[in-house]
Amino acid sequence: MIMLESTDPEDRNEAAMLDQEFQKFKKEMRDEGRVEGRVEGRHERGRELLRRQLTKKFGPLDAAALARLDAADDATLDTYADRILVASRLSEVFGD
Repeated sequence: MIMLESTDPEDRNEAAMLDQEFQKFKKEMRDEGRVEGRVEGRHERGRELLRRQLTKKFGPLDAAALARLDAADDATLDTYADRILVASRLSEVFGD
């Protein structure tokens, strides 16, 4: 809350309005951060699940494969997830 030493009612009214706007802004930023956190969490869980599946099917992953997973966006991870179902080699998952 904004503290104002002025006794002028106009100044106090303006300070109250600014404080309301600031509180609204803080709430919007917190809400936006929560949404971004949930999206990032889903992405991380998807990447970890795919890493586990690839390891179970093809054995330990090398640094290049792990780097490709780390660099992949959601759409690419979805593509890899579809390919793992029919791939007989790791290179087929990555489209090499």
